[in-house]
Amino acid sequence: RSSGGHEENQIDCHFQKLRKELNWYYHRIEHEQLSRKPVPLEEIDSLRRQAKARENELMRLLLEVPNPGAIGVALRNSKAATLEEIRCALLADAALLEYFAIGEQAFAAVVTASILKIVPLGASISFAHRLRRLQFQLSKFRLNGEYLATFHQTLLTSAQTHLRELYDSLIGPLADLLQGYRDLAIIPFGPLHSLPFHALFDGSAYLIDKFSICYGPSASIFVHGNRGRQRAEGPSLVLGVSDDRTPFINEEIQAVASVLPEPRD
Repeated sequence: RSSGGHEENQIDCHFQKLRKELNWYYHRIEHEQLSRKPVPLEEIDSLRRQAKARENELMRLLLEVPNPGAIGVALRNSKAATLEEIRCALLADAALLEYFAIGEQAFAAVVTASILKIVPLGASISFAHRLRRLQFQLSKFRLNGEYLATFHQTLLTSAQTHLRELYDSLIGPLADLLQGYRDLAIIPFGPLHSLPFHALFDGSAYLIDKFSICYGPSASIFVHGNRGRQRAEGPSLVLGVSDDRTPFINEEIQAVASVLPEPRD
């Protein structure tokens, strides 16, 4: 192998190593933020510094390495989607919500064919706390059957309360902007990647009852995966397999089929 090829291979390996380490640090930060036990802020800050150092090293390689390998070329040539590209990837009755943080404050960008609006949502750490409480509540549904049978309604009400708090924080401030839209593409950030947005509750209905929902890791990846997409027409096929542990699958199939065109099951 030529020395140039060897150098490219070393660069590619270094890119891979840095990306794996970054994924590990991002996962560790999220895990600590959502931990039931209090975690010292110094520990989370240390993890963030380690992640930042690796982000800087990735950027240095992209900018300074003269002949980067295949991975470097791919990263160098990649670019963020433009507003026009995002709008072209959205269907006429779709909206994209991208959540992000600047410093300690969280925001949501609402993008449609005619709207671009940035909405402040408050302190980003508050979402991690609310999500932690929701996850703790949902974990109780994994307890034994006797406990669930006794406290089912209490558990459901408590879970809905937490889902309502998150709805009020994350969707409520955007509700007027989403009027008239059918599809939502949601781009979370940080701990919100583990939040089931479709289950958010407004007090009478869940978000999935109002919108068809999809998720993406970034707006640019959403654009890449949806170029040229058209809404499917024709009959709908609904599949499901029930067993003793999931006794209501048939009812769920009927519920889904009732809102789809020409259902077949």
